[in-house]
Amino acid sequence: MISQSSNNLRTGFGLSISLLIISSIVSLFCIRNLLESSQWVRHTNEVKSTLENVLSSIKDAETGQRGYLLTGNEDFLAPFNGSFGTVNINLQKLRNLTADNAVQQKNVTKLKSILDSQGYSLQTMIKKKKAGIA
Repeated sequence: MISQSSNNLRTGFGLSISLLIISSIVSLFCIRNLLESSQWVRHTNEVKSTLENVLSSIKDAETGQRGYLLTGNEDFLAPFNGSFGTVNINLQKLRNLTADNAVQQKNVTKLKSILDSQGYSLQTMIKKKKAGIA
């Protein structure tokens, strides 16, 4: 009688330990997946933030250019002059952040081309204003 009860106790204990081990292994995989997902979310947020910095710098350049064109005061060109250096730094950061994604690399190249064209256009208007051309 004691032997039967002892076997039932061992079986129950063994089954409980097995379930605990299986549960721990499943939890470990879930935690690893959660950490990996969290890392990708952080990476995506960093890319978004860098893009927002690019847009903010372009807005600063356009605002500085407009201020100069309206007033002729070269103090307005300070944000314009510094913004394109910041844009290039952020574009390089975007290239690095998206190095594993060919589609995003093409998008960064297109964005650089558009921003170079925009910068040239803004600079041309400033040069015309300095030369006295309306």
